[in-house]
Amino acid sequence: MPPTEGTLKDLCKPAALQNILKTESLPILWLGLRGLLLLSERRETAREIRALLPTIMETTSTGNTDIILEALRIFKNVMRHMGMREASSSAVTVAEKMLPLFNHVSSEVRESSIRLFRDLMEAVVWWQKGSMKKNVRGGLLPLLLRMSDEIPSVAQAAGETLVTCAKFLRWKRLKRAAQEQNTLSIRDCLVRTTPEPQPPCLWEGDAGRRGG
Repeated sequence: MPPTEGTLKDLCKPAALQNILKTESLPILWLGLRGLLLLSERRETAREIRALLPTIMETTSTGNTDIILEALRIFKNVMRHMGMREASSSAVTVAEKMLPLFNHVSSEVRESSIRLFRDLMEAVVWWQKGSMKKNVRGGLLPLLLRMSDEIPSVAQAAGETLVTCAKFLRWKRLKRAAQEQNTLSIRDCLVRTTPEPQPPCLWEGDAGRRGG
C-alpha cells in the first residue's frame, strides 16, 4: 500500500532523521533509509531532505550491501528532483565516495555505484568541471579493472562509464580505446597521461653547499 500524505509528513522530520542516520545499529539505520527512500520519490519531500544527502552518503562507509544500495537509490532520486545548479554541487561532493564502491564484494553495489558515477559526471555544469576532474581521473584505473569483471553487467557499466570519463576529460585517444573496449590501448593511454614523479632538484643542494 502506498504511503499516505499523513505518513509522509510524519516521516519528513529532518532533525529526527539526522539522528537515525548516525546510529550504530544497522537494522535501525536501514529502517531510517527506507523511510528516506519513500520521501525521495516525491519532489516535495525530496527537496526537504536534500540537506541530509552528505550524512546519507556517509552511511556507505558501513560496507553493508543493503545500507549502501538504499543510500545510492535515495541520492539518485533526490538528484532527479534538483535544479541543475544544486545537482551539480552535490555531484562534485559525492563523486569521491563512489570510487571505493567500485571494488565492493557485491556486484550490485559495484554496478550501481559505477552507473551513478557516470550520472554524476553528466550532472556537473561547466564551471564546476575543474573541481570534478580529480575524481574522474581517480576513477580511470578502477574502471579499467572493472571492465574485466566476472559479472557482465558490471563490466559493461565500467566500459560505458570509462567512455564518459574520456569525454569529460576530452581525451580523444582514451575515448576511442574505451569505445572499442581495447583494454591494452586504454592501459597505454593511462600510463602516458600519468604524471611521472619529479626527481629532487640537485642544483638546490649544490647551491646550498656552494653558499656555505
